[in-house]
Amino acid sequence: MLKYLSYYIPISLLLYLSTMCLAILPLSAQDTTVVIESPLAVLPADTVQPLNVVPDSINAYNPNKALLFSILPGGGQWYNKQYWKTPFFAGGVAAFTTATISTRLNYNKHYKQYKQVLENYATGIDDDTDLLPIQEKKQRALQQYNLAFNALLIFYSANLIDAYMNAHINNDRIVRSPIKAAYRAMILPGWGQVYNRKYWKVPIVYAGFAAAGVGFYLNRKEYLNYKNEYLVRTRPGYYAPNNPDPKLAFISDNNILIGRKNVYRRYVEISIIGGTLWYFITVLDALIDAHLVDFDVSEDLSFRVSPYLTPPSSPYIEAGNTNASGGLSLQIGF
Repeated sequence: MLKYLSYYIPISLLLYLSTMCLAILPLSAQDTTVVIESPLAVLPADTVQPLNVVPDSINAYNPNKALLFSILPGGGQWYNKQYWKTPFFAGGVAAFTTATISTRLNYNKHYKQYKQVLENYATGIDDDTDLLPIQEKKQRALQQYNLAFNALLIFYSANLIDAYMNAHINNDRIVRSPIKAAYRAMILPGWGQVYNRKYWKVPIVYAGFAAAGVGFYLNRKEYLNYKNEYLVRTRPGYYAPNNPDPKLAFISDNNILIGRKNVYRRYVEISIIGGTLWYFITVLDALIDAHLVDFDVSEDLSFRVSPYLTPPSSPYIEAGNTNASGGLSLQIGF
């Protein structure tokens, strides 16, 4: 059992060390107090108030601490006082960890059996074991292990991101928050656009993901077809569903199979990269839209010239100067 825990422990240690480095960084608050000195009068010191003071009670959640506590699944959510999330993330990580270890043990069992039969064949030992069912079980167990392990990584990462982002969100008092928009777009594509009330963008978001998904599916199907055809021809005893393929019988040169396999593998990688980039573009779009929600983009362009006159009694006249002043005021609005 300890042997297979080694697949999970190094990843946890790596995440722990990285978040420890973030957590111990000194958090310094800059003095943003602005004092404007008036040329007309000097106010008493006790009447001068800072113009840009943020109460300490607003920034009550430290995102770095939330990230550190979330090393233990659900701990960051407890720190953020989202107590209902703690059993969800803790139970989810525990369930996926158990599934990962279980499927790995199952795969190792079938792999050892498969390897033993091949060794018997190689050494000339009489072994009438049917290799085909063992290959099928081994392949199925490997797929289940990969699925469980990837789900564990994704869910554990979601636990870290949720704790860190929600600490920022709890500190944010903006009505249309860019952090909230980006976080929603990360959780569910299109949610950030709905939050920004840009509903017309939602079909575009999912159209991009659909294009990447279709490209991935079709290219991977062709990639596996050429790969399995090559292995069936060159590796005795190799099992692959629907292979050998009669449609590829006209290809007599195995190097052609390898070349086409590599081409479709690149197409698969391009589809994955494209889908990932599109995901980050949708998050960035939600973030920027939330930032620009209060930005004045009207077409109001005005130009006005008006006269002005400053009487001698005005406090803006220099001391000792009893002459009135005047001129033209230019105002441009855009």
